[in-house]
Amino acid sequence: MAPALRYLDSASMLSLSSGWLGPRRVLLEQSAELTALLPRLEEAHQALLLAQKTTPNMSREESAHLASQAQSLDDQHDHAVRALYFAVSAALSFRLASEAPDAEEVARLEALRDMILPDGLAITQAPYEVEAATAARAREAVASDPEAQKLLREIKLFPRVTGLDLLSRWADLGAKLGSVEFQRAVGPINPGEVNPVRARNAWLSVVASMLSVLPVVRSEEARRAVLDPLNEACTKAAKRQVKAAKGDAQRGP
Repeated sequence: MAPALRYLDSASMLSLSSGWLGPRRVLLEQSAELTALLPRLEEAHQALLLAQKTTPNMSREESAHLASQAQSLDDQHDHAVRALYFAVSAALSFRLASEAPDAEEVARLEALRDMILPDGLAITQAPYEVEAATAARAREAVASDPEAQKLLREIKLFPRVTGLDLLSRWADLGAKLGSVEFQRAVGPINPGEVNPVRARNAWLSVVASMLSVLPVVRSEEARRAVLDPLNEACTKAAKRQVKAAKGDAQRGP
């Protein structure tokens, strides 16, 4: 979380998310990682607007259930990642085991693996929201690349299960994991029954997730669309905080 993010007031938060969901949205949508977070940003933005009534905090039982659900989904997600990684790696190794490997075919498989899993199996150790965003990016990248789709279809795990099926399963699990993790972090948000503190936490959680995926966002325009207005707002918030602190000190106890 940016150092001054906690000092943003509701008006500044709404102004930022209005920009991300409005004129800057087209820039954020250049990144699959950020696009995957937009539905949660929309929900958090609406929660700030609707924060008028109070609602009880999530019970321990509800929190424990979501934590258990997230862990179960993460286990499935990690198995899907390993299956996809090793399936592509097996196809690559088989090609390399030939007496005269087809250099172009080898290069295509290497590029495919790097495209869908640029960090390899390390993604299984990433925060849940990063895992979800990475899976979304991989699905979008393959969807726009017919050659990648063809290669994945040729990789057979079982008679009716291809690498493309496995990619789809991984992406679906990533989306479910991201959704559960968001609920676990901020609790369910019901229109008309929104606690202002929880609404604020929901917004901060989504923005923290946006910041956490920026290192893997390839579009410089998308990164700037997030960071530039956020840095400006945080700088202003920090100055207000310092000014308020000085005023309190001058007034004394």
